[in-house]
Amino acid sequence: MTQQKILFLVLFFAVMLSTWLTFSIKENNNVAMDTNENNLDAFATEIHLTRMDKTGHINASLYSPQLTHYPLENQTQLQSPTVIVYVKNQPSWKITANQAALFHGSEKITLTDHVVLHRSSGINNEEITVQTEQLTLYPELKTAMTTLPISLLSNSTQINSTGMQANFEKGILTLTSSVRGNYTPPSHAYQNKIEAPYSIYHFTDHSLDLPSSPQGRTTITFMPKKGDTPYP
Repeated sequence: MTQQKILFLVLFFAVMLSTWLTFSIKENNNVAMDTNENNLDAFATEIHLTRMDKTGHINASLYSPQLTHYPLENQTQLQSPTVIVYVKNQPSWKITANQAALFHGSEKITLTDHVVLHRSSGINNEEITVQTEQLTLYPELKTAMTTLPISLLSNSTQINSTGMQANFEKGILTLTSSVRGNYTPPSHAYQNKIEAPYSIYHFTDHSLDLPSSPQGRTTITFMPKKGDTPYP
């Protein structure tokens, strides 16, 4: 083989190697861009947010010790959030969880992992606690919902249900399926053991609506409260 042919082959392989390295670097860069495009682009601590209604009154407030934002899904993640929903002429609702995500600013909040809704007692109101594992909250509408199991506890009521729809302004919790528990009507000396396909709990006066027969079977067992005279 002549010296010219050897030189040509060396140059040919050098060009091929350079082309392959260039293509490989570009490919790696594209992979890196695809991997990193959803990296967080915002981070903050000690977050306090307040939503106002059209009249200037506070609808809801939110606190979180840590906030992160991911651009690809335009989603904001919150650690250990606390949301306060304010209701006119009623005690406010405090909602806590281990995690939360904000969508469309703060129009929709999804709270997950040990979600607790709590309303303190007032002059004419019982203390109420509701627990579940996931809750979708709409602060401006003052509504919330879940399809997961919930437990509701107050002085007059101890109920478990699968699914719930809450309207804080109207004072209604709709327990959507498999309602089981105990209910003591206000100013009555007996307690009801309840099994129903669904029910509506009015937390303004602590009354409980139950479905009629066409909508599903409802069983109510009257039981005297401990230490009370049986109801005739």
